[in-house]
Amino acid sequence: MTTSSTSHSASPHRDRARAPSFVDLRALADDFAGPLRERDDGADAFMQCREPLWAAGAPSAVGVMRLAGSGRVEAMPADEYVIVIQGTVTLESGQGTIVLAEGESAVLQKDAGFAWQADDEAILAYMRYFESGDGDAKIVEIGRAPELAPSAAPAESLLIGPAPACRTHLDYAANEGRFKCGTWDSTPCRRHGFRYPHHEIMHILDGEVTLEDEFGAAHRFVQGDIILAEKGSHCAWDSPAPVTKTFAIYRLAP
Repeated sequence: MTTSSTSHSASPHRDRARAPSFVDLRALADDFAGPLRERDDGADAFMQCREPLWAAGAPSAVGVMRLAGSGRVEAMPADEYVIVIQGTVTLESGQGTIVLAEGESAVLQKDAGFAWQADDEAILAYMRYFESGDGDAKIVEIGRAPELAPSAAPAESLLIGPAPACRTHLDYAANEGRFKCGTWDSTPCRRHGFRYPHHEIMHILDGEVTLEDEFGAAHRFVQGDIILAEKGSHCAWDSPAPVTKTFAIYRLAP
């Protein structure tokens, strides 16, 4: 459950002139669910029953989709990360069958084809990587309990206090890491605010983090929360205890 000193930052997402920010994707999904139910695109829902997030006058690479029933995607037009916010989705391809429950995620590579099924309503967030090249056309699950390896801490200039010990596991990376998805953890960490150079979806698996925007509004996220930090958003980070998250990062081309 997200708590905040102000109303959650998802509320102005329909204002296309708004500045980039960090967004509670569960709250965003609640806001989009009604209009998406009215559309209900049936067998084509995976590609059509979607609503993109807007900021600074342009559609984001991130949005929300609703699935009900079943359908088929012949070929994904680009690499896409999906995470289930509500419900369960079954994906069946030449690789076999993958079942994604709430909080679970996968990368659908460009040209991947699959049948999908949602027995009840399912709501997913997605991040589409518009710069996809030719790939293996596979579905790559984000590991549920991967083996993590030591990785770099945040830049010293951003840190408040001692450097944390960080670990990472990459399940998928494309274009020299411009698009990458996996799992990260860290010992307690405090960090000054800085402007995000990329889009990042974070799903908090363990621990908690408070993000503070440039206006001083603090938003606390805990286990189960799914957050988007938009490119250009400004936020400080404070995790008083160890934290673990899955992530999807899209570094837009200059």
